[in-house]
Amino acid sequence: MKAYADEHGISTMVLQGEWCGEGIQKNRLKLKKPEWFVFTARIDDKRTDLKTLREICEYVGCQMVPVEEEGNDLPAKYPDEAALLARAEGIGYNGTTREGIVIRPVTPVYSYTLSGPL
Repeated sequence: MKAYADEHGISTMVLQGEWCGEGIQKNRLKLKKPEWFVFTARIDDKRTDLKTLREICEYVGCQMVPVEEEGNDLPAKYPDEAALLARAEGIGYNGTTREGIVIRPVTPVYSYTLSGPL
């Protein structure tokens, strides 16, 4: 991480993720060994976009949380709550039943309603 930060003139960099595996929260992903999935990177206290997150994870050798779908047509593809809930069901990572899905903008957006990132 330090080498990436130095190469890019970054003062502070934080990777946020979640450990999954045997002995961790019932091992819902049925992993054989502990794995860390990175879901957010912050550079100089600002959340990065998806492209930069991927770049950082590749550079430092971390596994990024799986991205199942990308696009700008969410309302067209999932026009109502029922369609979105149906998308959240089914088989997810490693052939396991999904607990749900996370929807995030590709580029960070500030939400005044949440008083933080959307």
